[in-house]
Amino acid sequence: PLTKLMEAVAPYEATVIVIHHANKQGATGSMSSAARGTTALTAVPDQLISMKPFMGDGDNRERKEIELTTEGRGGKPVALLLELEEDGRTWVSLGSPSERRQKDSDQKMLAEMSDKQSAVLGLLMQAFEATVDGLTVREMVDGLGLDGQKGAWDVKQRVEALENKKLLSKSAEGRITTGRPANVYVPSAKALAMFRRKE
Repeated sequence: PLTKLMEAVAPYEATVIVIHHANKQGATGSMSSAARGTTALTAVPDQLISMKPFMGDGDNRERKEIELTTEGRGGKPVALLLELEEDGRTWVSLGSPSERRQKDSDQKMLAEMSDKQSAVLGLLMQAFEATVDGLTVREMVDGLGLDGQKGAWDVKQRVEALENKKLLSKSAEGRITTGRPANVYVPSAKALAMFRRKE
């Protein structure tokens, strides 16, 4: 029926817009498989536009924001996060869904960061802003006022956790010591973007 409709209006150069419901799996499936009924429906249009409540990663709570995505033969896919203003007529763009999910993930990571990890990262940020250089584990132990082997082990644990969070990385060159060069740790680009003081 949809093909026949498009053939009927073709002489008038009209654009056919069809509003269709998604099935229950529509929130997670692809657009072409999310349409209720036959998938032949989604093969006819040049462009599919999906609108659904935005849900963060691992979050089953529906939010006020709407996730809009496109798929089709014309142009590259688009993904937008939208919100309907109180007047009920105006849509506002809130950026992309992937950016929001990344921001939510970063906020969750920060909330779960321990005070000890924050102290190490703060010390590294301070050193980097002052010298554009990083610190070795021994320099971090001294900077935090910790002692001996226990202090070094403690800092190593914090450094490993921050590496896993992608907030710091090893510098290309180690610090020359009496033995082999010691690893120098610097804040990652992600950490600098999140925590660097704005001028």
